[in-house]
Amino acid sequence: MNLFMENGKSLILSQLEAWSAEYLARKAPLEKGRVFHVGENDEFCGLCGSAGDLVCCDNCPSAFHQACMLEQVLPPGSWYCLHCCCQTCGIMVNGKDGGLRCSLCKHKYHYGCVQNQITDGGLLSDRWFCTQSCHEIYSGLESRIGLMNHLSSGISWTLLKCIDGDHKAHSSKHFVALKAECNSKLAVAIKIMEECFRPMEDEDTKISMIPQAIYNWGSQLPRFDYSDFYAVILEKNDITMSVACIRIHGAKLAELPFIATCKEHQGKGNFRLLVESIEKMLKTLNVEKLLVASHSELVSTWMDSFHFQHLEEEEKQNLCKVNLMVLPGSTWLKKCL
Repeated sequence: MNLFMENGKSLILSQLEAWSAEYLARKAPLEKGRVFHVGENDEFCGLCGSAGDLVCCDNCPSAFHQACMLEQVLPPGSWYCLHCCCQTCGIMVNGKDGGLRCSLCKHKYHYGCVQNQITDGGLLSDRWFCTQSCHEIYSGLESRIGLMNHLSSGISWTLLKCIDGDHKAHSSKHFVALKAECNSKLAVAIKIMEECFRPMEDEDTKISMIPQAIYNWGSQLPRFDYSDFYAVILEKNDITMSVACIRIHGAKLAELPFIATCKEHQGKGNFRLLVESIEKMLKTLNVEKLLVASHSELVSTWMDSFHFQHLEEEEKQNLCKVNLMVLPGSTWLKKCL
């Protein structure tokens, strides 16, 4: 904050201006994407991402194949998806009635169906958590944002999350510096991801999955609601070498759909260092299981080198109740932590 350019502008504010231009350019295509109005639904399954005969939720735009939901018989009348129903009683939670939604796992509840009222009076006063473990994991993640964790030989890893908006109530020097640090590094992380993955854009909504996840943007569609993603980067002397996206669904599991190393730093063990650092962090947060999305050609690598395993049939069925990133053609593998 005490470094200034020749024109008198602070270096950090110059950084934020440069980042803001990049951020707005990334977000501009979304304005041309489809907006779902009341009664309109997605044309692709929220679990497998494919089109076909879909069962449409009567409360949100989500739609699903009946086979993907493992539903044998649908009830008569209106039908509501798991994203819209109370986790305790299974009845739809009407937003107008002011139901509760966990700030970590995003499960919904009726006021009368919960016994605990775990709240957090941090930056946002409306945080609520369905369990003590969700509260502790969320607090643990937020306290780690922007903190550099040193490993060896100048290498470190950092947990990042996009800080957008003005946050005028929190315009302290520390907050502005954290915003510049996190957001600038996330812009670099997107470039590394795009270097390693093919473009993944939804033609209907114009959502590009990599910036959507790195910048933790939300969406009307639950399958594209990435507001709870964090990025983890591996650096050496301020050079970003590897980057990953993670999302934690409560104490039971976390997902890791994207992880990449930039080309000039591949083959040097950086990928493994980042995976091990993420696993250690999740262990300290008492998360039980990590899921990775693997391309079919890389399944053996994840299993032999990183000790991941195929999911049991019962575990696959339980994942129908979790809002994982939809990546057609990928295989989800597990590792117990």
